[in-house]
Amino acid sequence: DSISILGLGVGTGGDIIGLLDVIHKYGLCSNVQVYAIDGNKSALSIFKHLVAALAARYNMSIKVECYESAVDGGFSLPNIDITFDVITTSKFVNEIVNIINEPYYKILEYSYPKLAQRGLMLISDVTTLVGDTFIPVRMNAEINKFIRRHKACRSLLPIACSQFEQQCTYQCFTQKQINISHRYRA
Repeated sequence: DSISILGLGVGTGGDIIGLLDVIHKYGLCSNVQVYAIDGNKSALSIFKHLVAALAARYNMSIKVECYESAVDGGFSLPNIDITFDVITTSKFVNEIVNIINEPYYKILEYSYPKLAQRGLMLISDVTTLVGDTFIPVRMNAEINKFIRRHKACRSLLPIACSQFEQQCTYQCFTQKQINISHRYRA
């Protein structure tokens, strides 16, 4: 068994490293393919190094392919012609919210055709006010718009969105605050 993951705007890969840790912890599989897209070549290099260290530590087979692709006024990402079990983007779309109209919707347009039939897409972002709208309000509105146009697609969280996504017009969001401490352990 294997799991395929697509990371959009991965940076140094904190979200994917966390996902790989969960895959290992729960023994979901030992073979993983990761396709990582980011506009920062140095960040992708660090990401590859971190994944290699994790693979060695957990005795997992993790194949990594990195694609350097910047979003600068347009939205063109590499054409990767496979489907993925998991597609993730974390704290990336907020970086392009002032460059691209409806960036969450466009991320979904790009990603959804690449998602396996029983695949999972994870989208998380920061709670920042841009203009007069908080990022998560915009994110929810664009995701719900996409879901209304793609009936086979569903929200899982927040629970309110998963139950009312077809008719919801409220401008709200769920915020979960998590305190993180970074430290190195040999």
